[in-house]
Amino acid sequence: MPSTLVSRALLQYLLIPMVVLWVYHLTQRRYETTGERKREATLLISLALIVCWGLAWAFQRYGVPDGYLALVACALAVFLYVQRRRLFPYRLRCERCGASLPIQRILYIDQGLCDSCHTAGKEGERD
Repeated sequence: MPSTLVSRALLQYLLIPMVVLWVYHLTQRRYETTGERKREATLLISLALIVCWGLAWAFQRYGVPDGYLALVACALAVFLYVQRRRLFPYRLRCERCGASLPIQRILYIDQGLCDSCHTAGKEGERD
């Protein structure tokens, strides 16, 4: 019987980040007009977690050795690297002035601008 210790652990512990990500995704609904990219990112990340959980379940169910999980991890790393702009749209600093962004702007608003740069941009549009 092949060892499936890692896939058993993944089955147990991948549920926690999935639930946290789903709760975060539900809180993003308040910012529908300003956070489309971040909502799409959380949806794609949660889909990737569901696929990993499903593969871990299949490995556990059919007794596939945990060594093959390395192939899944490599495929996931390649996917994350290729899709990094879509999956990680979060910025910690303002794109214009470099000031730290508040947590609400980091998590929910697509524009990577601080409040002062955002208002300055709106004033420039009026002129």
